[in-house]
Amino acid sequence: MKINNKLLISLMAAHEMTMAELSRESGVSTKTIQLAVTNVQQSVSKDTIIKIARALNVDPIRLEGGKQ
Repeated sequence: MKINNKLLISLMAAHEMTMAELSRESGVSTKTIQLAVTNVQQSVSKDTIIKIARALNVDPIRLEGGKQ
């Protein structure tokens, strides 16, 4: 699964969250978030998407690139 990095950046800005803050809130490593933001990471687990989505209060399907 892949995270929509443009949406992730937009949601982080809307919540005024840094990568480190999102890491703390979601329990996902800062490195994983950094890779998702820079679109380097090819794939993340469903669990990772769910954790990040919960921290940003958004549907995981949306974060994965589904409904915008």
